[in-house]
Amino acid sequence: MEQTTLGIDIGGTKVAAGLVDAGGTILFQTRVPMLATGTAEAGFSSVADAINAIFAARPEARSSLAGIGICSPGPLDPRTGVVINPPNLPCWRNFPLAAEVQRVFGVEVRVDNDANAAGLAEAI
Repeated sequence: MEQTTLGIDIGGTKVAAGLVDAGGTILFQTRVPMLATGTAEAGFSSVADAINAIFAARPEARSSLAGIGICSPGPLDPRTGVVINPPNLPCWRNFPLAAEVQRVFGVEVRVDNDANAAGLAEAI
């Protein structure tokens, strides 16, 4: 299977995830609730649940995955992947989102502000 990428969109109420091929074709997508008002671990489990739902539906994606791109409400630091203090995600204050996803799933992870990601998508 050709390399694939996971795109994750985190919001205050949901985590949407999509598996895409190199041409940008969506191969599978899912959406799970975001536990934004609990602990940092509960919020992270929402993200992990979305990623694991992709792998459950498309097991071959685990071996073909080139990386994960995440957009999250800010403020955040895209260089470090740390979510600093988003008002609609009170569970995450100085949370190392990129490092945690990379630790659990073993692939390169990039995080950016959701508004920046939307602007980039429009430009492309």
